[in-house]
Amino acid sequence: MKNRFACLFAFFAALPAQAVEISLRDTWELNRPGSLAFDHEMCVLWVANESRELVQMSVFGEIIQRIETDLSMVKTVTPTADGVLVSDWKGLFQNVSRDGTLDGEPFGLNLKLYDTEGVAKDADGNLLIVQDTPAHMLHLTPSGDIIGELDGMSMTPRMVEPQGIAVDPQSGHIFITDDLEGSNSLYEFAPDWSLLSVTPLREYGIDPEAIAVSPQLRTIYIGFDQGAKIAVFEYEPEGDPFEPAIETSFGCGLSAFSNGKSPV
Repeated sequence: MKNRFACLFAFFAALPAQAVEISLRDTWELNRPGSLAFDHEMCVLWVANESRELVQMSVFGEIIQRIETDLSMVKTVTPTADGVLVSDWKGLFQNVSRDGTLDGEPFGLNLKLYDTEGVAKDADGNLLIVQDTPAHMLHLTPSGDIIGELDGMSMTPRMVEPQGIAVDPQSGHIFITDDLEGSNSLYEFAPDWSLLSVTPLREYGIDPEAIAVSPQLRTIYIGFDQGAKIAVFEYEPEGDPFEPAIETSFGCGLSAFSNGKSPV
């Protein structure tokens, strides 16, 4: 027990001074939310719940559709130009159209991809992939060539079990959840991969597995394995997320909601 407290003290002593300003707004129940992705084209949330199934949810937590894929387990999900890209933990991927149609057979990208926990895309369309064995973030071209790599164990504080990853499309900031076997925290990186902040999440939930970000809705979604829930946070992104260029580019703003509700 003494050694555990010493490790915790060392972790918190190494935290960057700043943290992401988040405020818990709501929680939704959903079994095993292993990966989340916000789709700015449709203003919906995609959820991988570690089964063959892919779930599409509204920004109010309502399930819109369930899609069965050809993968043995859907571990990650990230939006693409035509739909979403899903993957299992063994390195297989499959494209799914936004209407739920499976677009082609599963395929591989790179033999180095195993124990894949989260996938996101940067502004150039390249893939950012986190895997917890080893604790790495990989930067890949769409064809699967590795163009960058970050070792979580070499960081201060260490990122031991990276699970979920999301990119804020406005600022380019990269958010990664480190689960209970690590620090149970949210890491924020600049587009050049420099560490900006580490935010402990224990007061909100245990074992964060997934994350999605919507600067337009000023919202961060985090999926927690323990408690089987998605926590919805208010979030203040850099700049004005309701500038016309952002609204037009992603087609997702408060004007998209016709039922009179507001997610904020």
